[in-house]
Amino acid sequence: MKEMQMGTRVEQQRKNIKLPSWIQWMAATGAGYALGMTLSSYLIGNALRPLGPILWGILNVLIYGAVIGISLGIFQFAVMPRELLPFRVWILATLAGSAVGFAAASVVCEALGNAMDSSKINVLGQGAVSATAGVLIGLANGLGQWYVLRQRLPRLRGWIMASVLGTTLGTVMSAVLLGLFELPLLRDSPNLSVGAILGIFTGIFQGLFLQSYRRQDK
Repeated sequence: MKEMQMGTRVEQQRKNIKLPSWIQWMAATGAGYALGMTLSSYLIGNALRPLGPILWGILNVLIYGAVIGISLGIFQFAVMPRELLPFRVWILATLAGSAVGFAAASVVCEALGNAMDSSKINVLGQGAVSATAGVLIGLANGLGQWYVLRQRLPRLRGWIMASVLGTTLGTVMSAVLLGLFELPLLRDSPNLSVGAILGIFTGIFQGLFLQSYRRQDK
């Protein structure tokens, strides 16, 4: 009897959680990725170079992704309901997912680039590399966040797919825009621009999933 009452209480608390709108989530994700990629590029380009080429190469992508994850986690947590998850849990999950995702994308995409004939790499080949990076980043980050979100929001497996789709489209679109258009904003601030584009697309897909989940849960 007590177990049934406890289960009912938990279910009621879950239904009372007010999830953010997709616009809020898109804005937070776009800002988090934009600031994170800008800070990461500055940190990797300045603070870590004294460590030497070998150690720098090992820590490069891990710290790059971790800084992005911290920035992303902070901005996303700002629009999340406080009763959903503790701050440190969300930050650690997003940090770990982002670090692993960017590290995996760096290794795999470098291998793909080396396997391609440099004289025959075209737009399609570059698009494939960008899409692969997006899939790996979205998968790792989506898994990390899903692992902690599922404790409070059941039936959330679609979160991983939304993360993969959004991040993949974001990486491809950023590569296309930077490659085809000579816009001052894109040219002068590539890290900020890429991060914003990546974050906006990721935020749209994740935000729409949250909106759909909220409707189904009513």
